[in-house]
Amino acid sequence: MNELRKRKAGLEHAALMMAAEGVAVPPEINEELNQLARSLAGLSESISQSPWTSFLGEEIEGFVLNEKLSSGTYSHIFKGVHEKTGEICAIKIARTSDPIIANPDDHFSKQAIRFHLELCQYVDISPNNVLQHESERLQNDRSGHFVKVLSTGMHNDLFYYRMPFIEGTSLKSFEELTSDFSQFTSINLDIFERLCTVLDDFFLLTPAQYHGNLQPDAIMFTKSEFVLLSPGIFEIPDPNPDQPTITITTPAYYPFFEKNDLFALGVTFWESICRENPFNVKSNTEREALFSNDLREALDYRKALIHTPLWQILKLKLPREIRSELSMQTESVLLKALKLEMNKDGYLTGVPGFASATEFKEALNELADSGVLASPK
Repeated sequence: MNELRKRKAGLEHAALMMAAEGVAVPPEINEELNQLARSLAGLSESISQSPWTSFLGEEIEGFVLNEKLSSGTYSHIFKGVHEKTGEICAIKIARTSDPIIANPDDHFSKQAIRFHLELCQYVDISPNNVLQHESERLQNDRSGHFVKVLSTGMHNDLFYYRMPFIEGTSLKSFEELTSDFSQFTSINLDIFERLCTVLDDFFLLTPAQYHGNLQPDAIMFTKSEFVLLSPGIFEIPDPNPDQPTITITTPAYYPFFEKNDLFALGVTFWESICRENPFNVKSNTEREALFSNDLREALDYRKALIHTPLWQILKLKLPREIRSELSMQTESVLLKALKLEMNKDGYLTGVPGFASATEFKEALNELADSGVLASPK
């Protein structure tokens, strides 16, 4: 493993020197860096992590872990039942105390990333460190939209935090259970209009607040409210003071690696309407003829800096190619949510997108009036 780390560090240094000179990083170096990260991720998984089943029956603060609720790159979440009182809670616990690196090919999982001269690097970090920063973000919430942290601590050298057990469903689960698309669209619009209000609440705080990992799995709703889980963390100090700060987020929803919840909400809306994520396109071929020259050049630049999955947008299928029943207005809103539009020459080009959650909400209101689906001919 140490030899792989040394090789990765050497290639990253070479790539940085190229970037500093304004030279595009060759594709073969990008691919080898990704392959090294994949190999390190596999070794991390096999060497340092116990299976989630080993946590079952463990007792934390009097709560016995008896059911896994979910798993992520750095943690598991378990349902806990208090031995004496029967109280139920959720406990999120680190997978391991050892530093691990996530698989760079899995854009739909949390990744630890840092940037040198815009060059994206996948880095090792201890899940203990990730969960500690995450719990601090939750405890510092001023919006009232995040899940509460009831307590924190260490269990067998693993950091954990305890949360209320939420009686509700995630947006992802709701979408998977809803088969009637025509009925779903009106409910869907209402959900996203309310989520725009949540983002407005973040913006109105001083200083403004962010989620940083907004996606269907992180959005729970009960009968009366939304509850946001699993926030991302930007600007974690690297243990090496000479290194830039580390970002923890999910690239498929934050491909610009900025704490832009509005873009993440746009990706989530696309996923809800089209029933597939716009960046889940590995098996597709690039469609360069669909894009303007300026946008292709911008995406090629991002590709040279290993900004995946952003450059995968070159493989994008248009909304009405995925669901022919969508209206042109719906397609326009979906494209704008991804900072795209079709120009007068019929090419996709980059645009600023929605300026605010309020503007996005207004567009959703207009869709509700005109209809997400095209009128029958």
